[in-house]
Amino acid sequence: LAVVLILIDESDNAFADVFSAAMSTASLVRLDVRMLAVAFGVLCTAIAVLSPLDNYIDFLLLIGSVFAPLFGVLLTDHFVLRRRPPGLEAARRGWVWQGLLAWALGVGAYHALKTYAPALAATLPAFGVSAVAYLVLKRGRP
Repeated sequence: LAVVLILIDESDNAFADVFSAAMSTASLVRLDVRMLAVAFGVLCTAIAVLSPLDNYIDFLLLIGSVFAPLFGVLLTDHFVLRRRPPGLEAARRGWVWQGLLAWALGVGAYHALKTYAPALAATLPAFGVSAVAYLVLKRGRP
């Protein structure tokens, strides 16, 4: 009964994802949204049925290894440093090498902790490593 309730509850999320994919694709190519929705629904269902769940766990860990350090850099930049002026002009200035390096250090910390010290977990330490690394690289001191 619990599994049925979860499936019913999650069906609206799947509908929203398929509909969003169809609308986004229809804005790029001239195809009928209804046909795209059916195609995406069939494709995603086939992927879900044919994909082994063991690989899904690795995929979720990969997502965590990328986004947790990224948020460490972004939140440090926005809430601690506050050096970026608002507006589109600031986004046009190019890449911030300190942010990319801090992000890479956070991703490396995540994978190292996941591999060599799994009992410590990896998300919060990787977030912290990237945040502190970005702060040190931008200010030149801790």
